[in-house]
Amino acid sequence: MKAIVYTRWGPPEVLELHDREKPSPGPDDVLVRIHLVVLQQMLTSGKIVPAIDRSYPLADVADAVKYLIAWHARGKVVITV
Repeated sequence: MKAIVYTRWGPPEVLELHDREKPSPGPDDVLVRIHLVVLQQMLTSGKIVPAIDRSYPLADVADAVKYLIAWHARGKVVITV
């Protein structure tokens, strides 16, 4: 599977795409399969519409957290990479 990985602190440019083994559940874990195809179809057909309140760049994530803590959000707050 593909995974976005960061190995050092820094700007969004330090994020790297890596191949990783698919995780397998342990004895006390539950494996949940999500059918993203159905969700994608519902989004593109307009059956569901996400309520996005604000969008922040990754560099301003602290401002996004402050906004959420203040209980101002009336929808999802999105962090863009």
